[in-house]
Amino acid sequence: MVGQSLKNDLAHLEVHAHQNAISPLSLLTSAVVKNQLHRTPVEIHVVRTKLFYARPQCLPKSNQIIIGLPEKHILNRIHPSYRRSQKVEPSQYVDPDPREQQQNGRHLSKYVFPRQYGLKNPFTASTSKKEAFKSLDYLDRETEIKGFSTSACDWLMPPSKPARQQARVSVSDALKRRELLEEFIFWYFDSFVSSLLKTNFYITETSAFRNRVLYFRHDDWAAMCAPLIERLSCGTFLKMSDAEANEVLRQRRLGFSFVRLLPKDTGVRPIVNLARRKATQRLGQPSELSINQILQATFQILTYEKNNQPARLGASVFGPDDFYSKLKSFKTRLPRKSDGALPHLYFVKIDVQACFDTIEQSKLLNILRELISEDAYMRQKYGQVQMATGYVKRTYVAKALPDGMSALPITYMWFAEWTM
Repeated sequence: MVGQSLKNDLAHLEVHAHQNAISPLSLLTSAVVKNQLHRTPVEIHVVRTKLFYARPQCLPKSNQIIIGLPEKHILNRIHPSYRRSQKVEPSQYVDPDPREQQQNGRHLSKYVFPRQYGLKNPFTASTSKKEAFKSLDYLDRETEIKGFSTSACDWLMPPSKPARQQARVSVSDALKRRELLEEFIFWYFDSFVSSLLKTNFYITETSAFRNRVLYFRHDDWAAMCAPLIERLSCGTFLKMSDAEANEVLRQRRLGFSFVRLLPKDTGVRPIVNLARRKATQRLGQPSELSINQILQATFQILTYEKNNQPARLGASVFGPDDFYSKLKSFKTRLPRKSDGALPHLYFVKIDVQACFDTIEQSKLLNILRELISEDAYMRQKYGQVQMATGYVKRTYVAKALPDGMSALPITYMWFAEWTM
């Protein structure tokens, strides 16, 4: 349907181009806004993380899950696939209106080939540092298009027979055909394949397999998570009315967060994303601070007390470096055999079931109150410049100190001499 609409457009353009002695496909570029930053296919990424944690699509005012493309997809808006069509007798069948089909095809082509209509698209968008998160695992356009040939796409060929028989085409026609092919491939993966994946599967990473992505059918994922959701809603979390929740949110800045479930070896694990920022409803205003950003000062104070009172931590370790130092100290205290060899060591791995879920909040708060040693703290923020492997490395440091105490590092000024 889109190909037929493009063929009709090219037929009109070919007549106009023959009269003006110019390339027909090059006329399409007149709809594109000039003076824009053009990006090559290799610079455009399909971010796989956009597929993660998708919720199932349901029919309006029902719990019936939609299998296939989402309801608001352009293909479903033109011809909904989730509606059951009534059976029509062959004698009563009426052919679709050709004019309506052409209008639908032209409308769909604006989604598939937005660059040809001067619409917003990834090929002419300006590059910004605040782009969407770029994952290391992405599909670059150049690799995908390398194996395609524009001559193999019938819808990219002009509709007239003499034009199809030409062995060579002009440079402008070849570039325009490649341009259309690039747009179609991007739309196919970014809007068609990704929409099908999100509506049919719950896609997530896992704690059991590093750097692997798992795909669960939405109904299977709901059945697997149902026992934990029931336990969380009945035991771990406390159900509140809307009035109670709004009153709590009014009295504090922390707001609320969302819980998602992460697959593990046996069952799933609840994960709370405290780094998610709440978007404001008013246009033009920045998003509110996340819970992690609000608690950043508290975290810096606890970090200072952790470094100042290491004996209060007991056997706790915070990373491989702490583990190595404790293991090295343990090794020096081991009794040696007569030949100087170390005795046989046995290591046991244990896991505390529902460890964080069963921590008493009141006991934890009492421990934190005992850990705080100062009445007031001061936060320091500064930049640090140092030489690392022949390059200047700049880092930003934020820490908490007792009020009135200054511990700024000694600053060295480096002078670089430039020669022309």
